[in-house]
Amino acid sequence: MRRSISALRKCAFLVSLLCHVLSVYAQQRTIYGEVRSESSGEKIEGATVLLKSGLSSTADLLAYSITTADGTFSLKPKKALLDSAYIEVRCIGFKAHRQYISSGVNAYKVQLKEEVFTLKEVAVKAPKIRQSGDTISYNIASFATAQDRSIGDVLANMPGVSVSDNGQVSYNGSRISHLYIEGNDLFNEKYSIATQNLSYKNIARAEIIENHQSIKALASTNDDSKREVALNLTLKDGAKSKWGGYVQAAGGIRPYTWEGELFVANFSERFQSASTCKSNNSGKLIAKEHEALTLSDILNMQNYKDSQLSDFIQVSPTRQTDLNEDRIKTGTTHIVNSSNLWKWGKHTVMQSQIAYSDDHTNYRSDSRTSYFLTDSTLVMDATDQYWGISRNLQGEWSIKSNQDRYYLNNLLRASATWGDATSSVLNNNWGINQEAGNKPFTLSNKLEWIRKFGKHIVQVNSYSSYTNSSENLTVEEDSRSTQIVRRKHLFADAQASHSFDWKRWNFTTKANLQFVFHWLESEFQGLSVDTVFLNHHRVWHWQLKLMPQIAYKSRLFSFSLQVPLSYYQYRKTATSHESHWFYMPEVFCKWKVHPFFTLFASGAAGTLSSGYDYAYLQPIMSNYKTFSSGFFSFPGKKRARGTFRLSYANPIEMLFAHVSVSGSTDTSDNQVEKTVTNTHVFYNYRPGHSHSRMLMTDFSIQKGLDGINGKVNLHTMYQRSKSEITQNAVEESFRTTSFRTDLTVQSTIASWMDLKYTALFSSNRMKSSLYETYNWRTMQQLSVVCMPTKQWQLRLSGEHYYNHYASHAKQQIVLLDAHVSYLHKDNEWFCSIRNAFDERKYTYTAYSELSSQTVSYDIRPRTILIGFRRMF
Repeated sequence: MRRSISALRKCAFLVSLLCHVLSVYAQQRTIYGEVRSESSGEKIEGATVLLKSGLSSTADLLAYSITTADGTFSLKPKKALLDSAYIEVRCIGFKAHRQYISSGVNAYKVQLKEEVFTLKEVAVKAPKIRQSGDTISYNIASFATAQDRSIGDVLANMPGVSVSDNGQVSYNGSRISHLYIEGNDLFNEKYSIATQNLSYKNIARAEIIENHQSIKALASTNDDSKREVALNLTLKDGAKSKWGGYVQAAGGIRPYTWEGELFVANFSERFQSASTCKSNNSGKLIAKEHEALTLSDILNMQNYKDSQLSDFIQVSPTRQTDLNEDRIKTGTTHIVNSSNLWKWGKHTVMQSQIAYSDDHTNYRSDSRTSYFLTDSTLVMDATDQYWGISRNLQGEWSIKSNQDRYYLNNLLRASATWGDATSSVLNNNWGINQEAGNKPFTLSNKLEWIRKFGKHIVQVNSYSSYTNSSENLTVEEDSRSTQIVRRKHLFADAQASHSFDWKRWNFTTKANLQFVFHWLESEFQGLSVDTVFLNHHRVWHWQLKLMPQIAYKSRLFSFSLQVPLSYYQYRKTATSHESHWFYMPEVFCKWKVHPFFTLFASGAAGTLSSGYDYAYLQPIMSNYKTFSSGFFSFPGKKRARGTFRLSYANPIEMLFAHVSVSGSTDTSDNQVEKTVTNTHVFYNYRPGHSHSRMLMTDFSIQKGLDGINGKVNLHTMYQRSKSEITQNAVEESFRTTSFRTDLTVQSTIASWMDLKYTALFSSNRMKSSLYETYNWRTMQQLSVVCMPTKQWQLRLSGEHYYNHYASHAKQQIVLLDAHVSYLHKDNEWFCSIRNAFDERKYTYTAYSELSSQTVSYDIRPRTILIGFRRMF
């Protein structure tokens, strides 16, 4: 009897185990196939495929999908399939199709019959978001609100998309690499000209393209490490091949203020052009439209880092605040920009871009700098009145042929800057005047040539640049000090590579040859530091680098491993030279763990070469109180870094999220030594081991909500770093941490009202063995737009700041703006008031290198503008 019961228990266990295995198998089962037209046989894109189970009246939806450009679909049911499970396919212009799932069959070919029907008088509403493969298409009309003017305003309303104040666009935490208009990259990295000026009314769709490769010859390779995110704007038919834009003028008194803007553009099949001309003294930051925004431009500068030079002389005040810069900036700004593109045939494009800016900047600030010494705290109080003028002229010309088997791109750039600055400083009740000038000129040329032979790709790249820089500084207190720095820098880099695909693998061999010549001459004379400092150096180096790479790509997983090895030889004189080997293996992984989840991981570890910013020995004065000297050797440094990122994207549910963790460590044989006196701060490098570490986490989640006709965005960032410095002959390590979180809610409450609310909290802490300081601040922003009629619009926006900037020191201010406009067809008359409560001061604290600085800036006074804007 006991044996029978035992046998029954074993049978029951085996049956239960078998059912569990079958259930797991059923849950892991994938249904896939393709959809075609029955009459023409063409693949159908955008068809809705539903997987249901049960009776038609009470059917349970198990999975859904949208067919891609090649007509394929994939369904992963969350539950075990019943005998009554079936596929339902629907598409406009075709009859609905139902096909039952057969046991053991996972692949299905569906043919839809065309259906001819007559539409009655109905309103057809396009879906807000559509997904086709790696492309997510947003319907512009579904996200535009009453307060929007430019396409950048509408992009900021879209779930998964973020737009910064300077027009930079990011998708789910990743910066876009290109902004296309009808498939053409008219603006290159200066695409804020489009986001801040192009009217959204001319745009039909905004398409986010993931896994984007701009070079067609490399699109089919198995190397996914170079793929990026791009944005394409599709125009409405009525906006193509005609000139359009806007003109705006406004003025006010007490204080006397003006704004003038003109933007014209034309986008046709063979020609694209956009030009801007703007001028104001209202503080509006129009000069930022000339900034480089794309990640690809930054990566190019990292690849050619030895071609870059940083300025020695810095007399402008630093700003690290949540308050927008246009709240404190006074002065006049003028910009002119013209971008043009011509298409020759199907594949060849010629482009030109010329930009000029004339920016006059005024600031007034009070500051208290505290240097935390071993036995005391040294405090310096200063009042700074700063006037700066920066004139910049830049132009670029390129010709590009982008074909499936051939790619050629040559880009010629020239940039010249004329900068002058004057600063009157009352430092510890001691009057100081300083005048600075900066005149750099840079000419560069970049060539890319790619040829594809079957599965083999040959690539040749070259980059060369020449920089001529002249800086000067004059400081007058009880005596006169002068600093002059002149530099010439020649950089030439050439590389050739060969790559080929084998099954799912890609093998690349790349060789690089580089030459750099650097000439520096500096002279300091002054009585405040009773000596003369002279630098006169000529340094050149050549480098040979080998970069083998292996990459793998499957449907869900890809990775690449690059192992660069470099040999540098530096020559300081005809007989003096030093040689070094550098290496930096780098790995990149991407895994599509789920249709909605993608995992990214990258890391690198090795040694890096030293740049030329510190290639001098005698001190150079950068402002009235700061001197720095470098080291005339190039030992390099060790670095290890890693990044982990998990992103979630469900466009149909309008839910996007990402979390990333990145860290790095740097080790060098040169140690920073800082000497603080009652009047000056000296920085120099000495032999010694130094180590720094950094950890940063970033989290963001965005959800589009139909219930409020808007979206909610939560963003949190935490950063911690640890560094070492020798201050006044005492070696000390210190740690800084920062935390920031903000919540934004956007909603179109009704057809006549829009609302946007943002709440932010941020904190900063610096800790050493002797000192610990902490500050925090909160910010709230509320913007309400009302349209009581189609012609009238009222916009109210308020900002509330509450800053804890020092021990027992707090500040609370409220900034209120109002804007009233009357719209009639394409004309708009408006009246605006900024800083209605006439707040005058904004104060915050920042930390760096065992010191803290509390700064109080003057805020622009109450300003009233009356103006006119016309769209054409």
